[in-house]
Amino acid sequence: MSKRYRRFNKAVRTGNTRKVGKLRAYLFTLGIVVFMVLSFYSIDYLRKLFNLSSPPTSSIDGLINQVDKNISGALFNLGVSLKDVKVTREKRKDGELVWEFKIIRVKLTQIVKEEQIKSEFKRFLSDFYITKEFKKNSAFLIVNVSVYDIPTHTIKFDFEGKRPYSSNAIDSVFKQKDNRIKPQVAIIVDDLGLEKEPVDRIIGISKKLSLAVLPYLPYSRYTAEVAHKRGVDVLLHLPMEPKESSGYMGVDAGDGVLLVGLSKQEILSKLYRNLESVPYIKGVNNHMGSKFTENGELMEVVLREIKARGLFFIDSRTSPNTTGYQLARKLKVKTAQRDLFLDDPRRDEEYVRDQIRKLILISKEKGYAIGICHPYPATIKVLSESIHDIEKEVNVVPVSKLVE
Repeated sequence: MSKRYRRFNKAVRTGNTRKVGKLRAYLFTLGIVVFMVLSFYSIDYLRKLFNLSSPPTSSIDGLINQVDKNISGALFNLGVSLKDVKVTREKRKDGELVWEFKIIRVKLTQIVKEEQIKSEFKRFLSDFYITKEFKKNSAFLIVNVSVYDIPTHTIKFDFEGKRPYSSNAIDSVFKQKDNRIKPQVAIIVDDLGLEKEPVDRIIGISKKLSLAVLPYLPYSRYTAEVAHKRGVDVLLHLPMEPKESSGYMGVDAGDGVLLVGLSKQEILSKLYRNLESVPYIKGVNNHMGSKFTENGELMEVVLREIKARGLFFIDSRTSPNTTGYQLARKLKVKTAQRDLFLDDPRRDEEYVRDQIRKLILISKEKGYAIGICHPYPATIKVLSESIHDIEKEVNVVPVSKLVE
């Protein structure tokens, strides 16, 4: 036993608190110093052990793969088609670190706002280890992406003469005179059946709108019946399982949701009940379903039953990897797919107007376009106010006219 320890015990026994206090202060200070030394040593040790300043090749590959998926999601939200994307790969090396650098060229065949591109990339590439740099000239917008300061991607947006549109330029869409045959536009209103009042308002806007009705809601049958009486296309808005990364769980899709964990017989049983729950349907489109629509085996079960009933299928494209549209074509199911979502619960009326104008531009480029919206107050108001202007530029048609 050391002298210092014996003195400490004696001080405690005799009640000599002054000495004990000094000793405690000394020990506390010593503890802090030891802790700081060990902390710095541990950090340095961990940095060397895991090579944090330069991630190992296996780690960087995994992170790059995740960034690839995020970039794919951003391009999908911007409405970019795979045929308009060209990827060049090259191996890069820095010391022992080897990785694949990608140059992604995106030819924008439809007009997109520069702000929208930046917004989507900032949203999808928000992880702390990712840095983004935006560069712009008259014809291109370039996004440089790095992972832990290692350059991994360059995305080059080629506007091909289609510069990001301004409000003034896009307003001219409604003022243009064109003697050619008008393009066709279908607008599907999703998520109907919960309330009566939005249905009555939407039905009054135009009988050329198409209504997608969720099963088992208080006004599901009412919506289908009123729409049918007006000669409006009725679709079953079929609940399908979303990915958790979308912010939703399977149960969020509602009653009757088709889940990937179910057997094919269970899926068919649920599908039968869903199809029977909404009368007068001409077709089906998916509600959510970013997870389910990626499963080709289960989608085939659904599509074969849709075909057997003489219905069509509209792929809402809630995932960039959906199998719905291509599989429907392969199975010879009458089908089409969404071009654009027209609204967002977090956005205002001006956003809806911009999306409608963009839908018109898409239709003028390809001859037709399909937009999907929801019974939000802002959406209903904009549709009510602008439907006649829209019809001056395009032929608004029931979505059943655009399936093939």
